[in-house]
Amino acid sequence: MPERIRKFGPASNWVDLSKTLTQEHRLWAMSFDDVLIYYDGPLVSVGQFKNDPDKSLYLRIDAGISSSPDDQSYPRTMQRITHYLEFASRERIDATLHEETLPTLETYRQAASVLRELCSWTVTAPGKPDNCAVHIANVTLAEINNDELPYSHLQPGNVMTFAAPGFEELRDACAPHYLYPLPNDHLLVFHDVARCWIGKSQRLGRTSFHLNWMVDQRGEREINYRLSFDSEEALRATLYQGYVATRETYDQATQIIREELDVSDSLPGEWNLKIETLKRTDVPDDELPNPQLRPCSKPAGTDQSSFPREA
Repeated sequence: MPERIRKFGPASNWVDLSKTLTQEHRLWAMSFDDVLIYYDGPLVSVGQFKNDPDKSLYLRIDAGISSSPDDQSYPRTMQRITHYLEFASRERIDATLHEETLPTLETYRQAASVLRELCSWTVTAPGKPDNCAVHIANVTLAEINNDELPYSHLQPGNVMTFAAPGFEELRDACAPHYLYPLPNDHLLVFHDVARCWIGKSQRLGRTSFHLNWMVDQRGEREINYRLSFDSEEALRATLYQGYVATRETYDQATQIIREELDVSDSLPGEWNLKIETLKRTDVPDDELPNPQLRPCSKPAGTDQSSFPREA
């Protein structure tokens, strides 16, 4: 696009304006069929122009929609922002994504170019748009508003990182992206501190059950594993004597998350939390339970105040 900013419209409706856009700007003639995230419509998708000699790919990101006033009154002004990030290959896109679907700040840094599209229109009555216009501009990462960009804690791969000056601040920083710490609904092991417990979380109307299992606590570093299950019964069926994680717990978990909290190698008073989603085969062997422990029910009269000797 030779011009830094191109303007189209205004037009009395989107049908008329889209004809001009399709002829004048190739993004509007492009099919984004490879959808990575869909929620009431494609939010993140990948597309490529036919007969493009450069074979470039574009990552299309829905960066937000707003209404003024923010209600159902008429007339009201609408704005939708979309980003188009250019890449030389799909491999380069995938290398910047979080959990294979979510764009990160690294996605924007690695893009060959970034286009920002602002669509604006006025809703005069239900299903009646007017004054439709589009502004398309070449932008740099520094020129994009923060509220249009991915969260900074999302890292390429399966990692999230959070930093805060204390525990309460860290807990607030994680919400609503990650529930930290896991609520203690049923304490299983206490040895100086709570080391193993069952908690639950809800997301999009679905309840998941988790085992929080502390595997290391040295000085100012702490490592916890959060093992997720669809039911508490399925979780408990993997435990040794009803209260200690086994390797079967890791094998049967629907998700394995490793939390590493570090308050030692950072600025004074700063807490750093690294959250990593792992495949079972990626869990270090020295962080797994003793292989001799097998799932079994709790014998009558078992004291659950400390680890069994086998652990």
